[in-house]
Amino acid sequence: MRIGYGLYAKARVNRISGEVMPDCAGGADSVLIEALERLGVSYTVDSLSEKYMSGQSTQVPAHVKVTPDDPAFNRKITVGKHKINCP
Repeated sequence: MRIGYGLYAKARVNRISGEVMPDCAGGADSVLIEALERLGVSYTVDSLSEKYMSGQSTQVPAHVKVTPDDPAFNRKITVGKHKINCP
């Protein structure tokens, strides 16, 4: 499945809904993070997700808000409803 210009993720069909989704154990959020890491872009995640990832909190965030640190990074990356640099 295409997630951005020149970026693709392995996909599978959801058994329940029948929709195409990324074939990744971490879901759409981890696909976005992996895409930014492969592009060499530094990023930050929201504070709630950061606390959960570091083990300071047991509350699981609904989704991770990923923000690129470089303001010149203008590529649009979309996985389902999760987006980076999209209006």
